[in-house]
Amino acid sequence: MTLVGVWINGLAIVAAGVLGSRCKRGLPERIKERLMAALALCLLYIGIGGINADMNLMVLTISVTAGALIGEWLEIEYRMGEACRWFQRMGRRLFGQQETGDDTDGFVVSTLIVCAGAMSIVGGIESGTQGTYTTYLVKSCMDFVVIFMLASTKGSSCALAGISVFVYQLLITVSAGYIAQIVTPAIITEMAEIGALLILAIAMNLLHITKLSVGNLIVAPYIPIVLYLLHMWQS
Repeated sequence: MTLVGVWINGLAIVAAGVLGSRCKRGLPERIKERLMAALALCLLYIGIGGINADMNLMVLTISVTAGALIGEWLEIEYRMGEACRWFQRMGRRLFGQQETGDDTDGFVVSTLIVCAGAMSIVGGIESGTQGTYTTYLVKSCMDFVVIFMLASTKGSSCALAGISVFVYQLLITVSAGYIAQIVTPAIITEMAEIGALLILAIAMNLLHITKLSVGNLIVAPYIPIVLYLLHMWQS
């Protein structure tokens, strides 16, 4: 097992968030709007490209519905915002930073983008069982570009997604042996497609087409695992 890829991915996101937020200060609003539109179009393309017409619609419907119910019950998006505000307060106390005016939306959106895809799971299993981190290296490059662009419009709260992805991928990596026994390639495909649907929803929000609480759907990509376990238990 190796945690090198987990560290690289987390630090890449933090660096991208910090650098992007620095650029934000010197960019005119017109440029920020163009960057956000460009990022949203890229996410829209990724989301549409990740959805397979052959996906099991029953699994999709149950996963998104159950994920929405759980998310609304637990108020996940609100709690993510509270966690972001706590980190921001701690940062100001420790480093004497002044109020930047950045809201928590960047943190929520960034966390969803870097955690929703299947690469986190595939990379974690690879690092945990094979001791390599090629997948996480590729993901780090992709995340850096996306988070840099997002931070240039949303601000420094995007950098905090590095903490989220580090903890999330650390848990996957250390438990990779167990996960590899229950997460089949078919389940990973279903998770990836539901994750793509969330990316599509994020893109629509960034384009101001919808105002969906995508943060409350963050557990939806993991419902296929639960459905598989229930199926195995009943068999």
